[in-house]
Amino acid sequence: PNPQPIHPKSSEAKKVLGWVPKISFEEMVREMVRSDLAAIGNVTGGEAEEENQIYSLAGKRVWVNGHRGMVGSALVRRLESENCKILKSTSDELDLRRQSDVEAWMEVQKPDAIFLCAATVGGILANETRPAEFIYDNMMIHATVVHASYLFGVKKLLYLGSSCIYPREAPQPMSEAALLTAPLEPTNEPYAIAKIAGIKLCQSYRRQYECDFISAMPTNLYGPHDNFDLVSAHVLPR
Repeated sequence: PNPQPIHPKSSEAKKVLGWVPKISFEEMVREMVRSDLAAIGNVTGGEAEEENQIYSLAGKRVWVNGHRGMVGSALVRRLESENCKILKSTSDELDLRRQSDVEAWMEVQKPDAIFLCAATVGGILANETRPAEFIYDNMMIHATVVHASYLFGVKKLLYLGSSCIYPREAPQPMSEAALLTAPLEPTNEPYAIAKIAGIKLCQSYRRQYECDFISAMPTNLYGPHDNFDLVSAHVLPR
């Protein structure tokens, strides 16, 4: 049989593949907060219920870094319907790997909330041929932004990880409990280690400094502004 074509528009793919969301966007955010609080184990009872409330973006200055990528651009489109000021920065304007540059930018722009989705990403070939870039760039990006967010009192930060943080032979379907229980997939291990470090960084700043920083693992993403290059892109399973 002929292979099905790649559908860059998620709405078209949903119709072709018959996908139906299991939960709403608001329910997903609430569940991410609940899971993160449970993971660090420092909020219980009434505090947990209070912390589990959705953070309102109304009137806030919201920085979406990586806004030109697939996930970042999708977030910008979604946030345009919110009553907030969307902040953007390109790699030409701001090198997220440089702590001093990030702090200088944040001192001027003063974001209230941050979606940390900027990253160096690619498929299997890119990961195998550029491992140093993948681990260095990603570790530096989340380190500078998370630390600066703490320094400048950012009220909410959402860090996006990756499904590759889980072991190669993790039981299916994967659960959060599988993290760090077995070896990673060797082809993208440097990238996965960097993303795990980002998750632990958010948890550590939340634990030590009580920062409202959380993580989410988006999986099987594709759509507008994805990379469809035959050499460096991901493979989309049928």
